Amino acid sequence: FIWSIINYGQVKINGIDIQTMFRVYLPYSLDLTLRATYSYQDAVDITDKTSQTYNNQIPYTPINSGSLFLNITNPFIDIAYTINFVGKRFALAENIDRNLLKPYQDHSLTISKDFYLNKHKINIGLSCLNLFGNQYEVVRNYPMPQRQFRINLKTNL
Repeated sequence: FIWSIINYGQVKINGIDIQTMFRVYLPYSLDLTLRATYSYQDAVDITDKTSQTYNNQIPYTPINSGSLFLNITNPFIDIAYTINFVGKRFALAENIDRNLLKPYQDHSLTISKDFYLNKHKINIGLSCLNLFGNQYEVVRNYPMPQRQFRINLKTNL
């Protein structure tokens, strides 16, 4: 099996994207940021009314998806927690049970610190991706890696 892109003649998409952000400055130089996003997409094939897949959701397009981001900043360390969620979607154009891909959530945690070296800001961090080691597939039959660790190094020159 080789995954490939399929072009549709006509697609009708109805949906809504919502994003909100809340930021508050707390005592002891704490800065709390909360950001949430949500997307609803009814993306259906309307190419041919006689087709079996007419008015079916486009493959790999979730109806519901979103994210939640929480960041706590203080003078010593920054902590960020992210949850991305993707609702049910279909691997093929026929919206039947055997083509259904399970919804999933991906949790990540990052701890980072800013330093200054010769007037240059350097940020070093440690991230844990897929924090709970959940097995999920973005594309059918191609499982995503389980828990991973990443060291981040950023600088402004």
